[in-house]
Amino acid sequence: MSTDSDNTRRAEIGITKRKIKLKKKSWGALAGTLLVCFAARGEQDVGCTNATVITTPSYTNAQYTTNATGFSDVPSCIQNFSRGVWYRYTAPTNGALIVDTFGSDFDTTLILFSGACGSLTLEGCNDDAAADGTSRVSIQVHTGTNYFILAGGLDGTSGHLVLHSTFTTNLLANDLCAGAILISTLTYTNAQSTAGATSTDDGTTACTLPQNFGNGVWYKFTPPKDGSIVVDTLGSDYDTVLAIYTGTCGALSEAACNDDVQPNVILTSLVNMPVSAGTTYYMVAGSYEGGAYGNLQFHLAFTEGPPPNDQCSGALAISATSFTNTVATAHATSIGDPLPSCGPLSNGVWYAYTPSVGGVIFADTLGSDFNTVLAAYAGVCTNLTQVACNDDLNATNNNSKVSFLASALTNYYFLAGGYNSATGYLTFHMTFSSTTLANDQCGGALVVANAPYTNSQSTLTATSTGDPTPSCQSNFGNGVWYQYTPPAGGNGGTMTVDTFGSSFDTVLAVYSGGCTGLTEIGCNDDTASGVTSQVSNAVVAGVTYYIMAGGKGGQVGNLVFHLSFVEGPPTNDQCAGALLITNTSYTHAQSTAKATSVGDSAPTCAGLSNGVWYTYTPSINGVVEADTVGSDFDTVLAGYSGACGGLTPLLCNDMLNRTNTNSRVSILATAGTNYYFLAGGNNGATGNLAFHLNFTISTVPNDQCSGATLISGNASTNSQSSLGATSTGDSSPSCATSSANGIWYRYTAPTNGYLALDTTGSDYETVLGVYTGSCGTLTQVACNDQAGGTSQLFLAATSNTTYFVEAAGWGGQAGNLVLHTLLAQGPAVVTPPASQTVPIGGTATFTVTASGTPPLSYMWRRNGLAISGATGSSYTSNSVALAASGSQYSCVVSNTYNMATSAVATLSVVLTNTFQNTNLILINDNAKATPYPSTITLSGQLGVVGKVTVTLQGFGHTYPHDVGALLAGPQGQTVVLMADAGGGQPVTNLNLTFDDNATARLSEFGALASGSYRPGSPGTGDTFPSPAPTGPYGGGLYGFRGTSPNGTWSLYVLDDAADDSGTIAHGWTLNLGNDLSTLQITQQPQTQTGLSGGSVTFSVAAVGPMPITYSWQRSGTNLTDGGRLFGSATANLTITNLQSSDAAPYSVGLSCISGSLTSTPATLTVLPYGHPYFVPSSLKHYSTGQFQFTFLGTLGSNYIILESSDLQVWKEIGSFTMTNSSADMVDTTTNLARRFYRLKLGP
Repeated sequence: MSTDSDNTRRAEIGITKRKIKLKKKSWGALAGTLLVCFAARGEQDVGCTNATVITTPSYTNAQYTTNATGFSDVPSCIQNFSRGVWYRYTAPTNGALIVDTFGSDFDTTLILFSGACGSLTLEGCNDDAAADGTSRVSIQVHTGTNYFILAGGLDGTSGHLVLHSTFTTNLLANDLCAGAILISTLTYTNAQSTAGATSTDDGTTACTLPQNFGNGVWYKFTPPKDGSIVVDTLGSDYDTVLAIYTGTCGALSEAACNDDVQPNVILTSLVNMPVSAGTTYYMVAGSYEGGAYGNLQFHLAFTEGPPPNDQCSGALAISATSFTNTVATAHATSIGDPLPSCGPLSNGVWYAYTPSVGGVIFADTLGSDFNTVLAAYAGVCTNLTQVACNDDLNATNNNSKVSFLASALTNYYFLAGGYNSATGYLTFHMTFSSTTLANDQCGGALVVANAPYTNSQSTLTATSTGDPTPSCQSNFGNGVWYQYTPPAGGNGGTMTVDTFGSSFDTVLAVYSGGCTGLTEIGCNDDTASGVTSQVSNAVVAGVTYYIMAGGKGGQVGNLVFHLSFVEGPPTNDQCAGALLITNTSYTHAQSTAKATSVGDSAPTCAGLSNGVWYTYTPSINGVVEADTVGSDFDTVLAGYSGACGGLTPLLCNDMLNRTNTNSRVSILATAGTNYYFLAGGNNGATGNLAFHLNFTISTVPNDQCSGATLISGNASTNSQSSLGATSTGDSSPSCATSSANGIWYRYTAPTNGYLALDTTGSDYETVLGVYTGSCGTLTQVACNDQAGGTSQLFLAATSNTTYFVEAAGWGGQAGNLVLHTLLAQGPAVVTPPASQTVPIGGTATFTVTASGTPPLSYMWRRNGLAISGATGSSYTSNSVALAASGSQYSCVVSNTYNMATSAVATLSVVLTNTFQNTNLILINDNAKATPYPSTITLSGQLGVVGKVTVTLQGFGHTYPHDVGALLAGPQGQTVVLMADAGGGQPVTNLNLTFDDNATARLSEFGALASGSYRPGSPGTGDTFPSPAPTGPYGGGLYGFRGTSPNGTWSLYVLDDAADDSGTIAHGWTLNLGNDLSTLQITQQPQTQTGLSGGSVTFSVAAVGPMPITYSWQRSGTNLTDGGRLFGSATANLTITNLQSSDAAPYSVGLSCISGSLTSTPATLTVLPYGHPYFVPSSLKHYSTGQFQFTFLGTLGSNYIILESSDLQVWKEIGSFTMTNSSADMVDTTTNLARRFYRLKLGP
């Protein structure tokens, strides 16, 4: 039935009613809502189950509800209901139950339910039925049905409650939709009392709240043809609501609804709507307050086809000076309608008015629910002349409004229709006033005698009669007029008019000529700052100008009109009137407030405007300096040569420095040449100009490129004043927005190197530019502006190349210049570190020698990562471990200008540790030796077992053939060192070494001697009793390779025959060494980043059978030595003089007799040449005064961050290790105006 938007609309409508309590009420579900009751407390507030029973058809009860509570109150249609008491009535037969609280002394609410406690159904509710806030509900009831009455207060109110209940069987025939009175005539009137009407079946309406509608009676009408109906309750004696539906009873759809004809004034209702032939329309006329009732007057009138005033000949005649009419235009036609000038009008209806006296007519369609167009005409229907027209009132309101001057006894016709066939409910208003504005017409324009001028007036009664259409806004109306004549004795000037401060959207137009022959010279709709208007025009002395101020779309309101006049520009406003300067020192002051930009050139350095001109012709060669120092506004100064109309731009300056917005130019001047100077404001600025010019014959020798001062030697300092320097011939460095007064130097590099230039010590802000080529055809190769201070730059210099250096001032600055020049050499590795092989626990020392401009810094790396504290030319690693084998060591050598990385040296760690047990081993006769076994226990050893040898020290026996020796490793491997060897020849104090690679083998019967033997048994072999491991046993010492050396090594010795014995006097020795039989890469090549022009070395480390061959590849292609590349067939590949094309992945293939391997690729990144003090790649300045900066670097390298405020003194502020290719940093110091940052490689 209803939606949330319906609820909102009803609430908004309710607020406009005369009963302001509607603002604090809301509504919920209607009939059919299921409610639940609970027990209650206090007086009759005992809950639904203990409701007072009403047993008579007519009943009255009075009680106080002060102590009633709201615990069991269950309202669903009234918010803030409380302190309710309960009653119950059982209908004896079908009829109507009428309940009210009339006579109660507080604001009551009343709700009726049917059903049973705990399962109640809402039947009706009401808040206010009477002006005193009491309530009334009437519903139809059915035989034997229980009805519950809940009476309470609004917003917690309570008091003396008077409750009346009446049951009647006298029902109105049209109380329900099903009993609607059938209207069979085209016009119909019915009068009836609604005292017996109920709210049952009334439903809800879109134009009021549900608790504010009820006691409705029903009618129905079926039109014979298409047309429109007007239904109203005019003449009823109570506040009515009227709603119209289509559909069938029980399934109705609301088509129209009206509460008040005129809200809070005419409280009866009226609906005008189009209808369709054969469709049945149901109408319910009820009361606004729901429980109210009275004598209803119901009227219906049907009109076939279009409205009566569809044609001009049927125009609705207006006789009153204030008129309102509402009509549906759905069936209106466009037949005979003229086409207004302001929009495509269609489906129009007509009105006519003839004023008895002259005056102003206002007509509008405000309140219409569609996009309207309104036109006004004079004459007769067969010969109409348009006098006004409007489409949209403004950008947000598509209703229409016109106003015009009306003549007495003239017939005026109004055509109101839809834009582009739009239709709907039209609301038409017309008002006539005999009072007119004096300046409504051009002929009555208000005369502005003196400027500045302000006038405020209301344009509510202004018309559009006689108003021309401004070029800047065609949708214009309701203009008023002013006129102004600049003083005849002056030079003319600028007239500015505006409507600033007006309360509506204005349009301004300015005209010259007379009222009968106006020519528009200026027009404005909206200024940049809003919807008011402003126009400025150059005006001529003694000429009268007319100004029309009106509303966009016919808007009216409080108009504020301003007019100001500014006298004409100064005499030197144009080049032709330039002030002639005849002295070599000249000062002139003037205001530029009246200066114009007419004829002004457009300098390249800034947007100059409102300029004034000066001219000077020197008699001899020299320097002309001009400035605007002392001016009180932001100036721009430009210098030219030639003649007006054919000037050649020479120089231009906007700002003297970063804090002084005055300007300065200096020109190398030629005798007899005319020079012109244009001084104006930056982007429209004006003020008091101070102009100075000085001429001198003194020039700076190196002011021009051709006179550049020669710099000799690899290090130099030049100091000179630039105060006499000019900007003639100066370059335009790309790094500075403005530079001037440059002086020149030249330097030819004797060798390759790095050229460092700075202006540290200069007393003004400088700009440095470096160029190659020749004067007149220079090419910039470097530039630095270091905002706010001196300049510093570095570049790679090429032998025998001449560099031109220009040192200029930022803006127009000059002063004492200090230029430092240094040709430096980057570091070069002379002797790289050498690879070394050391035993476990030994010491390895790597040394590098390098050349370059001192001081040199060193940073050693292990496997590409910086070694903390290793910053000398040598690095020593003590107590090396087996795990360090294959590590690659290199050194990065750097100075202020570049860095170089040495070739890689590989560390090989040899596992040659010897472990022994020197205790006596007693070989017992025909028994196990003592001890059995003899053991050596290892722990903390790194790596795996490679080569193994065992030595029995001081072996002696009377019959060696009886002796067997078994070695068991910690991981369970076994090998028989000796058995059944040496025959029966006694031996003493032999040292027997067992080695898989020995050439000698044991002899079963030959005599034993000290030496090396392959392990094994030349006889049948021995069996070793427990706890020795059981056989079979390993075939050689190679079985221990690749296993962990840690754990217990056991030597089992026995004598397996009678009558002989012996000893191993000094125990035994275990020797472990590297396994070099298989090719293995112990250190892969490392990814590197190098600087353009620098060098890098890729290295690989491997072990295996010698020789090992190497073949380096770039992107999978084999490399050969030559040019910048060498070492392609060695373990170390070096690339010098790096180029961007060298950036690629590099890998190496290795091979030996045991096989071949290919390394993982290592990527080379080549960065453009950069100072080894790395500068940030980006920089941000926060509002806190803190700086954030980003550095690029090499993964794993350590860096130190340095900062300076003057580029002279640098201080360390932190350090870090690069974990990616870039790092973001924030200087936590706040309130910094400026600061410089750089990195250097750290230990």
